[in-house]
Amino acid sequence: MCKWLIYDYISERGVNEIAAWTRSLQKRERAKLRSKLNMIAENGPDLPGLLLKTEVEYIYKIKVQGNPKLRPMICHGPFKEIDDETGEECETVTLLVGAKEISWEFEPKDADIEAGIRRQIILHNRKRRVKHERIN
Repeated sequence: MCKWLIYDYISERGVNEIAAWTRSLQKRERAKLRSKLNMIAENGPDLPGLLLKTEVEYIYKIKVQGNPKLRPMICHGPFKEIDDETGEECETVTLLVGAKEISWEFEPKDADIEAGIRRQIILHNRKRRVKHERIN
């Protein structure tokens, strides 16, 4: 059985936006995020309490508790990919925007809307995502 493959959004200039955001987090925050991503890779994104819908269609936020609360924006797919290790076609998720939730507001503001825009960009150009870069 295929694990879920995780991808990161990259900018027009080829910058891995998710890796850059993750590097800005404190070590404990990165560990909590990595744990949630491991859960997604093993079980898929449908575990209860792991993802919350946003007001933007197809966009979810990962719930990472703490102070501040991490809320990276993610979507299913939007494509299936071949796993390099097994050769199987696997389901995927794509991390679109690194965000926090402070006093019920996203930081950066409108992170969910930006995630929706980035998903559309990926739908038109699949090279705008790369395999997830794990940051310790």
